[in-house]
Amino acid sequence: MFTEIDEKAPHAESSLSQLPALLKRFCDQSLKLFETQLALFKTELKGAVRIYAKHLILTMSAALVTAVGFSFLSIGLAFWVNEYINNLAISFGCVGGAYLVIGVIAALAAVRSMTHQPPVLNQTLEELERDQQWIKTETHQAR
Repeated sequence: MFTEIDEKAPHAESSLSQLPALLKRFCDQSLKLFETQLALFKTELKGAVRIYAKHLILTMSAALVTAVGFSFLSIGLAFWVNEYINNLAISFGCVGGAYLVIGVIAALAAVRSMTHQPPVLNQTLEELERDQQWIKTETHQAR
């Protein structure tokens, strides 16, 4: 009986002596894994920023071309109206006024469509109250 205890004691002691080395190796590998994940995240973030920057530049270029085209169209429309009115200032005013009226109508329509929708928060609160009531009934039935 004493021989079994004596045989196990050196093995247990050697395992305990390896514990600091094993913990150090575990911490080193965990740190290496974290650093690798951080490097991968940085690489993915750089790639995403590059893609978004490219799309932003393309969008801004398209917006600039659209603005220049809209400006030329507006000037042409003002000169066309000037042929009938024979006053360049009034023709530019008419074109600008038409754009103003169209913009106000579009803004009012957008505001009206936003105000007639029920708020999401109220729907969420109602859903949470229904869930809470369902949980209460289910727990009372289970008892």
